[in-house]
Amino acid sequence: MLTRRGWGMAVLGVILAGLGLINWIDGLAFLGFALLAWVALNWFKMRRATVALASRLRLRREVCDRGGPCRTLRNGQTLEVHCTITLNSGGFLALVRLEDRPPADMRWDNAPREKKNWFARWWSKSGPVVGWPATDGRLGKGGSLTLVWRGSFISPGVARFEGVRVTVLDPQALVGVSVFLRVPQELLVLPDPGAVEDAMGGTKRANHLLPPGLHRLRRPGGSSEILDIRDYVDGDSPRHIAWKLSARRDKIVVRDFETEVPIRCQLVLDGTRPLRQWRPEGASLGFISTVAAGIMEHSLEQRDPVGLVVVAEDRMAIRVPGMGGRHRLRLLQTMAESCADPGVIPPREEDPAALLAPSLRLARELYPDVVAGPGAAIPWRWVFWGPPRPGFSRYGGIFGWLYRHRSYTWLVPPSLMVIGYIFASGWMCLAVPLAGPSLWLLVRIASFEPQRRLRERKLMATLLAARAGGDPALLDALLEDDTLLSMRLRAFLAEHRADRNLALPPPAALRVNSTARAERLSLAILSAVSRARDPELHVLFTDMQDLGVRVQAIERAVRVSRSRRHEVLVVLANPTPVEPIAAKPPRRSFRLSWKKNREALATDAAQKAMEGRSARQEASLTDLKSRLAKLGVSVVIGPEASREAQRLMARLRRTGARVGGR
Repeated sequence: MLTRRGWGMAVLGVILAGLGLINWIDGLAFLGFALLAWVALNWFKMRRATVALASRLRLRREVCDRGGPCRTLRNGQTLEVHCTITLNSGGFLALVRLEDRPPADMRWDNAPREKKNWFARWWSKSGPVVGWPATDGRLGKGGSLTLVWRGSFISPGVARFEGVRVTVLDPQALVGVSVFLRVPQELLVLPDPGAVEDAMGGTKRANHLLPPGLHRLRRPGGSSEILDIRDYVDGDSPRHIAWKLSARRDKIVVRDFETEVPIRCQLVLDGTRPLRQWRPEGASLGFISTVAAGIMEHSLEQRDPVGLVVVAEDRMAIRVPGMGGRHRLRLLQTMAESCADPGVIPPREEDPAALLAPSLRLARELYPDVVAGPGAAIPWRWVFWGPPRPGFSRYGGIFGWLYRHRSYTWLVPPSLMVIGYIFASGWMCLAVPLAGPSLWLLVRIASFEPQRRLRERKLMATLLAARAGGDPALLDALLEDDTLLSMRLRAFLAEHRADRNLALPPPAALRVNSTARAERLSLAILSAVSRARDPELHVLFTDMQDLGVRVQAIERAVRVSRSRRHEVLVVLANPTPVEPIAAKPPRRSFRLSWKKNREALATDAAQKAMEGRSARQEASLTDLKSRLAKLGVSVVIGPEASREAQRLMARLRRTGARVGGR
């Protein structure tokens, strides 16, 4: 591919050669042909030096934190990414640029210091992608080039690193070759609980008092049932050290007693589709996962067992209450995987036109070899005769009719010839050679939009069929079936984490969707109640969408939980802020008055609809708070959940709850 400098040299050579030939100036013509030969020679040398370039490069990526390379990341944690490419074989590459594609949920913090180089000056628009971390250098056989950049994740989930783009230029920066090394790597991004604050102003201590009716011991402890054995931590009482076991294990271990009153905590997360919808500050599911991680961290620091239930449309992930570092990591991994799961979107009739633009942009970034291959091009028979017959039904309107029947334009010349012979018209016989091509060109220009849609659809259908094994039947089905193509495009975007700003298909206008969602949440709470042994804390995380429809189902489940002496806390995600719609200034026009005010009326209607939606959310929230307040259940929004959960656990601890007491 020629760079801007290369195209400039080629155009200059053509101009000089043409002027020299026209004006019989040998020196000028020789100079023009010399420039063209120079560009052609560099193009040939670059093509020869970069044969099978992708197979000769090896990529190694490391994501590091303060402690070095890591496999599990944290939300909001600043990380350092090291990308190194090594040239295994081949000659010397004078100018090489390495660009790393950041994940969709990662914010690039520090831009590398760019030096003035050939790439920034002469590379074309299809070259480096704006916003990617990049560096440049040289590569020889066995040599390496390293790119280091820093960033942080804005939401928990799964970080997917797709690969790197390598661009090679010749020493004169006339010709360039760009390849994308697809080396996908996925890492879990765990929700960050942040700093755990103790709202009660104290730490839990051992119970030194004996049951009523017995004398107080001068040296309390030692007669209670052992709950757990753990490693010694600075600050533990020496009287809790298990000396015999410590001698056998050759390390100091400490006994935890049941009198320390552990309180089980069950976290129930609503992982249905409305909470997965992406917003500029992140999905609601990521926000409530971070709040749940804070409650979990505080409970585990108090050595209280914590369980987790994640409710989705098709399944329910259950983690039984437990303690320890491994259990804590398992809970965080479950939250991260639920945030990364795109959810189940049922197949429905949908126009794939809105999905083609982001899919094509992603395909050109990650699959340039497939997009530029011969399989994605439109066959020549489609250009002259139109697409195959089954595809005609997709194009409507007058331009679609012209595009579907453009092959009939070739019947115009013989028809004119016959008419001219009948009427003995010389002018009609003269128009015969130009009639067919002229009408065909006119139809091509009039049906430009259907041609563009067909070209984009053919390209994406070829890519999706190639990823599925190259089945020609699947290619034909994707060209004809809009529903199948929409499903495959959404799956393609979700796999590469490029569906963040994608609009979800409109849900059915039925109350059964919200009712079924509420029933699944209530079923999760009842399953936690059925597994409970003693009074526990049940924390339900959900959002405010269609809250009025779900109030009754949530109230029934909470009533059952409270009847078993459990404490319940309902945490709602932050509502979507309702911003006023700015009215456009009126334009001077001579139209009728009702036409002049049409845009203003539409703006007012949209603003009233948003205000009505906000008012309904507030009314539903007030109704839920009033209903659950009669049962002694608190409803909080956002970060207030951690402090309220600590208060409820302290209340349970004061009541003397015991694990296995029943």
